[in-house]
Amino acid sequence: MSTNTANQKALPPLWRIDMLGGFRVSSRNQPVDRFPTRATEGLLAYLAFHAPHPASREQLIEMLWTDVSPESGRHNLSMALSFLRKVLEQEAKPGSVLLADRSNARLNPDALQTDVHLFLEAIKNAEKSGDNQEKRVLYERACELYQGELLPGFYQDWILPQQLRLEDLYTRAVHHTIQLLEQAGELERALQTAQQTLERVPLYEPIHIEIMRLYVQMQNPAQALRHYEVYKNHLQTPDYAGSSSAIHELAAQIRQQSPTVSAPVSMPVPSDGSDMEAALDWTFQHAPERALLLVMALTPFWERKGDWQRGEMWLSRMLTQPELEDSARSSLLTQAGRFAWRLGAYHQANQFFESALEICKSMKDHPCVASVLHSMGLVAHYQCHYPRATTLYQQSLKLWRETKEPRGIAHVLTSLAHVLSVRGQYGQADKLLQEALSRSLTTAPEARALAFSNLAFNSILCGDPALSKQYDEQCLAIRRELNDQRGIAATLCGLGWSALAMKDLEQSERYHTESIAIRRSIGDRPGMAHVLCLFARTQLAQNHLEDAESLLQQSIQRCKEYGNQLYEAMGLEGLACLYVKQNRIEAAARCLRDAESIRAAIGAPVPVLDHDLISEIKQFVKRLG
Repeated sequence: MSTNTANQKALPPLWRIDMLGGFRVSSRNQPVDRFPTRATEGLLAYLAFHAPHPASREQLIEMLWTDVSPESGRHNLSMALSFLRKVLEQEAKPGSVLLADRSNARLNPDALQTDVHLFLEAIKNAEKSGDNQEKRVLYERACELYQGELLPGFYQDWILPQQLRLEDLYTRAVHHTIQLLEQAGELERALQTAQQTLERVPLYEPIHIEIMRLYVQMQNPAQALRHYEVYKNHLQTPDYAGSSSAIHELAAQIRQQSPTVSAPVSMPVPSDGSDMEAALDWTFQHAPERALLLVMALTPFWERKGDWQRGEMWLSRMLTQPELEDSARSSLLTQAGRFAWRLGAYHQANQFFESALEICKSMKDHPCVASVLHSMGLVAHYQCHYPRATTLYQQSLKLWRETKEPRGIAHVLTSLAHVLSVRGQYGQADKLLQEALSRSLTTAPEARALAFSNLAFNSILCGDPALSKQYDEQCLAIRRELNDQRGIAATLCGLGWSALAMKDLEQSERYHTESIAIRRSIGDRPGMAHVLCLFARTQLAQNHLEDAESLLQQSIQRCKEYGNQLYEAMGLEGLACLYVKQNRIEAAARCLRDAESIRAAIGAPVPVLDHDLISEIKQFVKRLG
């Protein structure tokens, strides 16, 4: 009897279900290719991912058959479970794989093996191991198991948070693997690991930084710069326009330390705009005065598409021309600064703006000075240097009022109001925004959308989510008409925030999911920090604590990467709320202290919307701490 039991335990699981990079189901290497419905596949995927935990029938019906009557939903679930039982238990005893009763359904974990569970187990064991060799092997195993994002092509609400969590765990495992290989002196393997990672996350900037750094360690700075140029070409494709300043600063540092190494010329990548790029390159070489006109004409095009890296490259190239008139040079410098600001290269942006400001002042061009001051204020604003931003905005506004230019006035009023909102001065912010809206009615639609967006932001902070929703809906209509993808994603994020505040969690999750999908598709990593923070709060409100913690940690990390202290504080407050739910009082107290310190440093009090919640958490922590 004991021998039979031992032999049974030694047998491999009957089923293998893979969910990373695609959905694959097999038994003894015989795949299951056909399912009667997509919902049946989704049911098996959910049960496999969450094994051995049971799911209620009501939960499964609500997730997979939302558009049918309750009776039809129950019937559909019964039919799907019957099909799965027939397939999964064709070579096993009835009830040995699929365990279902009138209330719940689950899979027997002893009867199946999933790549997700193996991946998580490898990472867990690596984190516990005290031996570097064993730790490295386990992390490498985890990286090997991660064949791509979780369940691509499946769109149930539960999947996206898990996709983000597993991708984050994967990139962490890669970093640990590279670090351990470096410590062992295996630089070639470390480089190979980093390069293989790009097959999974091709535009994940930290891995490109690792590759450049490894090339430098291997005494090959020229190859590091060549890789940088390849990365920049990827940035110039229409579907990606986001990067931090870290990789650009690293490239500059490599050039400075290796002055004899010159970077290869960055060639335009084949795309729908390749002919335009070739024409611009030819014009720059043969008719530079016409190239200037062409670059300035294309600048709004790059701005709208989000091709900031491409725009900054061409503007910087034009600035190398020695015989530029002051007005042209100031325009080029100003727009190059705006693109650098968009890319998060704040120091470089300020250098462009300061040079432009000096020229504009020498020409006594007040509109030009006002525009540059506003742009400098935006840089300070995004770095959460609110007093400096306010001073620059006020100086810009004074000049715009003197010139009586409604569009310039509207833009600066909107920026100034945003700072006032963050600092808790909601009434003053609303007055400025109403004036901005009235002035923007006769100007460009982008200005109206921006005014509506900031009115929504001010309304949500001061505790009026219904009004915030109305403003964001007006903003979204304009931005959809303009096909402004970044603006659409930001507005959807705002609508999700309003829905969350109004306790409409399903709608909040839907808005945030759509916003995340857009930001991921265009590579907007800075913007992801915002939406992940708010999406995590939606998960927290539904008591999905594991998902919420993972999303908040990701948001905080990205906020630190891009210097967004305001959303870092919000993320820490979200973690404090989560830790209270888990009765982790010391951790909650630490998060609250860190958040208070950040808010005090940047002068941004807790908004009215969150005041009661944060006060309640503080009292709870104080009482139990």
